[in-house]
Amino acid sequence: MAARCSEGSGWARLPRAARSSLAVLLLGGALAVPAAGQPGGGEAASVGPASDADAGRAAEDYAARRLELEKEMERLRADMERFENRERSLLARAERLRLEAQLREQEVAAAELERGRLERVVDRLRFQIERISERIRRRRATLGARLRALYQRGPLAPARALASQASRSEWLRAVGFLELLARRDGAEIEALRADSGELERALADQNRALREREQERLRAEQSRGALAQALRDHQALLEAVRGDRDTHRAAYEELVTAARELDSLIERVKGGGKAAGEEASWASLGPFRGLLGWPVEGSVRVPFGDVRHPRFGTLTPHRGLTFAARPGSQVQAVFEGEVVFQDWLQGYGRTVILDHHHGYLSVYAHLAEPAVRPGQRVARGGTLGRVGDSGSLEGPQLYFELRRDGLPLDPEPWLAAGLQRAERNGGRP
Repeated sequence: MAARCSEGSGWARLPRAARSSLAVLLLGGALAVPAAGQPGGGEAASVGPASDADAGRAAEDYAARRLELEKEMERLRADMERFENRERSLLARAERLRLEAQLREQEVAAAELERGRLERVVDRLRFQIERISERIRRRRATLGARLRALYQRGPLAPARALASQASRSEWLRAVGFLELLARRDGAEIEALRADSGELERALADQNRALREREQERLRAEQSRGALAQALRDHQALLEAVRGDRDTHRAAYEELVTAARELDSLIERVKGGGKAAGEEASWASLGPFRGLLGWPVEGSVRVPFGDVRHPRFGTLTPHRGLTFAARPGSQVQAVFEGEVVFQDWLQGYGRTVILDHHHGYLSVYAHLAEPAVRPGQRVARGGTLGRVGDSGSLEGPQLYFELRRDGLPLDPEPWLAAGLQRAERNGGRP
């Protein structure tokens, strides 16, 4: 093979190792051509819009919140169904409008939650598209450089490089380099095709996510419009109750009927048929007059006693205390007792009745969502639910009654006086 090269040429005077390296260069590129999947000598680790751990936590939070919203919407729809055939009742109509407003509010929240998830999907896809596009640019640059080198050296450059080898071992080594480069070039081409296909799929996924995000935006806007209409309808009905004589009269008559129904309910549940021995196992509430805890952190808005309307002169039964309190505030048992009723009650909304035994019961009405079930034993200060506006014509509030042997008692003298004074003075003793 040495005869194939002129003895006076510069090539022949080079060391064998140098001639082998130059031969590889003549074949179209250096040995360090990046392998498939490692463009440009190895792709640097990129930081996406969120780490895998953050994405996992976001997915868990989304799933939990979505489940919570779906359960709440299911509950509201079930509550609304009970009023479908009671549209003649003004209180039922008011409650249905209130529930519809709450349902629309939850629908807005669900749409916004889904839109947020799609925003994160779009962000991840954009990052993925940028990363794939960068890989494609690098692969094209690498292959382009190789093609230019091959074109400049001519189609016979590999053959000349092989022919110039001084020994059989160098020739075989050059052939091995040639095969390696050919395999790597083929792998690079296949990787470019795979990246192009992945890019097409990512772009399609991005377009689909963008369409879904727009649909959620429109759904949220529609739900906001329905929410605003439900709130207007509910407010118009409440204003009619306050200002229109006929509407007020209808509401007044239904409230009187509701008070009678509460009396009947208390007659049915008081005592609960407990045996004398079981009744004796409960502490009596009687000795704790003036020591009971307050059912909610707030202030007395309407004291004990029937309420006369200043304009129409109607006398609405009011056999307890109405507390002004923040929506969602915790409602607590004033004394240990057993839940004997937990359900929706006309005129009172979601209501819990506790049997304290020895003839005493307490009533907690207009709850947002009770936290107890019938038959449950509740300690003093135990959570019964949260302040809401269910069944209320006056917005969020807590209605509280205390009864003995079925007869209503004025609760104020039974509540701890120190707490009473503190509440009436804005929390100052």
